[in-house]
Amino acid sequence: MDIEGIDVAVIYGTAAARCSCTTTRPKVAAAAGARPQRLDARLLRLQPERLKFRRPARFHDIGECVKEARRAVRELGAVA
Repeated sequence: MDIEGIDVAVIYGTAAARCSCTTTRPKVAAAAGARPQRLDARLLRLQPERLKFRRPARFHDIGECVKEARRAVRELGAVA
């Protein structure tokens, strides 16, 4: 990032997190996306001023989606 002159980067989730958005089974989606996202959050804490992440939305259950979005921002530090 320093060589390229990038001050801040938003990291997109892992393949498992992306796949969890495409399944039609809500419980499968939640399980597939939860662990990789927690790992991403821990890794990004190494340089929180430079590395940010986004949390993929799963719209299987809108109420759960809203709760997860809030949790991702408040507890994990997601920016999108």
